[in-house]
Amino acid sequence: MEPPTIRLGLYLEFEHFSYLGGAAGKLVGHRNALTAIPKVDWTPLESVLLHLALTLRKDFSEEERSRVYPYEGYVNVEREGWSARVGRQFITWGRADTLRPTDVFKRHDLTDLIEDREEAIDAVKLDLVRGGWTLESVWAPVFDPDIVSFRPENRWTGLPTQADLPGVGRVGLTFREDRTQRPPATLGSGQVGARLGGSARGWDFAAMYYYGYDRIPTVIRREITTIDPVARDATITLVPTHQRIHVMGGDFATAMAGWGIRGEAAYTLTRDVAGGVQGINDPYLRFTGGVDRTFTRLPLGESLLVVLQYALDTEPRPRGPLTQQEVDPRLHPFRHAVTAKSTWKYDEFIRLSAKGYVNLEQGDFVIQPEISWQPRDAMMLVVGGDVIGGRRSTFFGQFRDNDRIRFRVSYSF
Repeated sequence: MEPPTIRLGLYLEFEHFSYLGGAAGKLVGHRNALTAIPKVDWTPLESVLLHLALTLRKDFSEEERSRVYPYEGYVNVEREGWSARVGRQFITWGRADTLRPTDVFKRHDLTDLIEDREEAIDAVKLDLVRGGWTLESVWAPVFDPDIVSFRPENRWTGLPTQADLPGVGRVGLTFREDRTQRPPATLGSGQVGARLGGSARGWDFAAMYYYGYDRIPTVIRREITTIDPVARDATITLVPTHQRIHVMGGDFATAMAGWGIRGEAAYTLTRDVAGGVQGINDPYLRFTGGVDRTFTRLPLGESLLVVLQYALDTEPRPRGPLTQQEVDPRLHPFRHAVTAKSTWKYDEFIRLSAKGYVNLEQGDFVIQPEISWQPRDAMMLVVGGDVIGGRRSTFFGQFRDNDRIRFRVSYSF
């Protein structure tokens, strides 16, 4: 029997963002942030792992992004034929590269919509393995929603700064958030799910089910709290609510003639929202599928990875301006979209990559080029940018003034 082992680690990161559109009004014009993630792994027994990681982030431009929180923290037990993990963990379902319809347990930090950092959840996960089959079962006892910002300095809220009010005219708007309609942090807000996966004749496949909540608020009600006709200012209270949903779906992956083929789909059963809400929330189907391939016989460089995917969301587009819709536009930003990614590896240390998204119906788009350099094993430098475009009436087009350049340096001990 091997003696218990303890392994310590530390991840350090500095990032800088500069918005090319400047800092109009209260909006931030740049970001300088430091992040540290210390971690410890302890193996008291050969089959038992205790993993702890803590995130400490200080943002010198956007105070709401300054946080100290457990990044991960779980106990994992591995035995023949089964494994169990209890605590804060990342649970990733699906096989698509992006826009995964079946990835229902993943949380997202949407204070920066383009960056979209992923976060773990508190859950109990049990895996049973029999031959080529794996059954994953998950219980998340307390609902934890995505992180969404409504602060006036945040460039990704999508909230209007002015509006015309009957009898008053044009007024400036101030927003505040009322969280009383969120699911209570009790066992009554729990979520459950199961995923059965297997493989046969070169195909990998899985079926899944989830019962829980929309992690993005389903509806954000707007209530006028105060009006000052002299100062021509109004305060609007935002009331986010999360609806219970059932999600049933599956995914697949295979390879043909050197190309990887993968996809996933999920059908979501929704609860009716209250009458008078602008927008709809009918049951809907989501699908993402595409191909990928790595080319190695290149005249210059070591390899080129190409990924191309198509995404479908059958929820109809609500009528009216985005800023007036109460069914959250972040739930359904497109009906038909294409995503693409390419990574050219010049050598072991230098890579050039680009990611792109295009809404095929509305025409809004996001393009993200970047170059990374790894001067040593533990160090990484990344320089990139985010280019956003489209009409103001489209989901990403409303953020087209948020084009930016970014720099990140990270070091792992």
